[in-house]
Amino acid sequence: MTEWLDAAHDDQLYCSVVSLGEILALLRTLPKPSKLSFMAENPAFDRTTVEPGKGGGKPCIRGMRITVRRVLEILATYRDRGEIFREYPYLEEEDLRQALRYAAAG
Repeated sequence: MTEWLDAAHDDQLYCSVVSLGEILALLRTLPKPSKLSFMAENPAFDRTTVEPGKGGGKPCIRGMRITVRRVLEILATYRDRGEIFREYPYLEEEDLRQALRYAAAG
């Protein structure tokens, strides 16, 4: 058992005694640092965007409606990059690189 300073509520501090299990349960409810926050802080992902109204809130390329996952599927499907760019003229080489970097970071 450990004494734990919980939090301030109405400018009053409360102390309680909690078990290790309760602490672990509380920690499990906290949000984990996400790949998305990592992307926002990392210039290596400057072409990867997340907007709630696009792509179901999933990471997209340069604010377009093409997800990083779809770019990875395209890379897996097409052998020739030239064929990719003919089929998807709005994609650029750096878009493909960042999609691969994103997958490697995950």
